[in-house]
Amino acid sequence: MKNLITVAQYPKSEIPERYIRIRDLKELCLICQHWTSRRDLRKDKRYIVELEHGKCRLQHELCTCKSFQKIPELSSKI
Repeated sequence: MKNLITVAQYPKSEIPERYIRIRDLKELCLICQHWTSRRDLRKDKRYIVELEHGKCRLQHELCTCKSFQKIPELSSKI
């Protein structure tokens, strides 16, 4: 299985620069362990960049599922 979470490993020219503030996500799928796309944490793990389009493995929608599990890299955040 490929590593879905990275910490600023990708050159800026290769990814869209759309930073999403972690604090604003609360329990949305982008920071859930069930999200299928690769993501990159930026600026001391305060922001996340989606590297490719993904979906929830459990629900297939972009809303919070009943089985939300925050990614371990953010365990001390939010």
